[in-house]
Amino acid sequence: MEALKEKGIGTAVHYPIPIHRQPVYKPVTANTRCPVAEELAEQVMSLPVHPQVTDEQLKYICDTLNGMI
Repeated sequence: MEALKEKGIGTAVHYPIPIHRQPVYKPVTANTRCPVAEELAEQVMSLPVHPQVTDEQLKYICDTLNGMI
């Protein structure tokens, strides 16, 4: 995320708390473990994809990501 930020590409983690850890579910899932969901919540990031992203910006994002792998 930091490397993308340096390239002017904003990112975010929109769902850092897995569903089973959300406060509303706590009474039912207090002792529940979901290791895959927990791991993904720490790793998955959101890229800028919304109607205001131009084709040129999208190409820049894709080219930047492809250059990182």
